[in-house]
Amino acid sequence: MFYKSTDYTVWMDVIDGQPRYFIRYHFQIGALEAEISQEIFNVYINEFNKPIERQRNEKRRHIESGDINGFLLSGNLVALFEQDSITKADIEAALKTCTPVQRKRLVQHYFQGYTFTEIAKMDGCAVASVTESIKSGLKKIKNYFS
Repeated sequence: MFYKSTDYTVWMDVIDGQPRYFIRYHFQIGALEAEISQEIFNVYINEFNKPIERQRNEKRRHIESGDINGFLLSGNLVALFEQDSITKADIEAALKTCTPVQRKRLVQHYFQGYTFTEIAKMDGCAVASVTESIKSGLKKIKNYFS
């Protein structure tokens, strides 16, 4: 694990089979490096994740993962298809061809910015299941429009 900001870098190394945690502060004239505890390491990692989590929370505040109508009203689904000729009603009908799980995962991935791995962790399933679910959902949507 390696996390870098403009002010510092934190990372974990496995040395003699044991995880060890380090921090390097960046200064104009050089750097200072030290070993830190796992607890302090976790505090720094949480700081790295805060902007990402804030962005996701902002999206969640506006649109619940299962609320397709929010996307339809905002017009964001049109970008998924990248075709001006497709109406919001067409998109809504296409999404209804997907299962509820496929719809939820499509929204989480394409509009809330979650990776397949993150979705798998949230759903308690394998990454391959999420990948297949999203691919199947996209296939249904493409079939609807063909």
